[in-house]
Amino acid sequence: MSAYVFHNLLLNNDNDKIEILINSLDINQVKDNGILSNLIVYFVKHNDNRIFVIIDNIDSFKLMKRDYLMICKYYYNYNIDKALEICSKYIVNKLQLLPKDIDFLIENNLVKLLHLFKGLYIKSSVNIDKYNHTNMINESYEHDLLLLKDVQKSINNHIHPVEKNKLLYFLHSINYNYIIDACNVLFHNGHITNKNINNLYKIINRLDNVLVIIHMRHIKKYPQIKDYFDKHNIKYYLTPYKHNDDLFIVNAFINNHKSYIISNDKYRDHINNYNKDLYKYNQFKNIIFHHTLSYDFNNISPKKKYTENIQICDNKIFIPHNLGGFIYV
Repeated sequence: MSAYVFHNLLLNNDNDKIEILINSLDINQVKDNGILSNLIVYFVKHNDNRIFVIIDNIDSFKLMKRDYLMICKYYYNYNIDKALEICSKYIVNKLQLLPKDIDFLIENNLVKLLHLFKGLYIKSSVNIDKYNHTNMINESYEHDLLLLKDVQKSINNHIHPVEKNKLLYFLHSINYNYIIDACNVLFHNGHITNKNINNLYKIINRLDNVLVIIHMRHIKKYPQIKDYFDKHNIKYYLTPYKHNDDLFIVNAFINNHKSYIISNDKYRDHINNYNKDLYKYNQFKNIIFHHTLSYDFNNISPKKKYTENIQICDNKIFIPHNLGGFIYV
């Protein structure tokens, strides 16, 4: 039997032929992922307890994400604790969820499972007209702190231990709301000019409680910048030679994950270099995106009113939608 044949029988609701096929199988010996998936769909659809042949030996099968989701659906209405256990053990933070997966949870009203994905940056694509919708909710600062620390650990492997300790000591000794990527500002349009230096000063003066990250080589070449910082009591940190500014900037953000980075860079290359795990990369990429404010020297992008992740407010689950805003259940 092929998965293709089984799938077509499912589509045509040809249950008699499906039963003949199932009776010819030793389910424990099925190795074809497609057949396993079709079996699970059939058992869930008919509330068939033969699904326990698979569930009781779940770790011996190479199940796919959709299979775990279907098993969660099977359990949801009569053993919610088991549904939550399966979802937590086999899906949360282990598999990269796509919009269609979130849509499956929404469309099947598996609301309690959605709680497990709080903070996940993923947008739904369900029919927006079928659900409650809002354009914005209160701003959320809730991030996965373990993920941030894991990223920081990876990044710090590329910083000399002495410099790492010096940076962290400095960061823990100050307060800041904004981190200015001075190199990005100074090299606007490709090279440092007096105009760019003055624009750096303008950005600093436009914001409250600023930390400037700037490389030593720029201070050596343009000592007037350091003189300006010292004269106006600007907090700054000098990136040492043979080190990349971006690592120090991202470090400063992780140290204060409620802060905002002022830059036209999105740091995607560095995030990818130090995060090979797809789930972590996607999460951290989105966290950085929502905490990086661009500038054009006349204006800085306004702080976002909300972050586009799954959030819980007033006992409702808010899921960002690809058409904008949030649906909530």
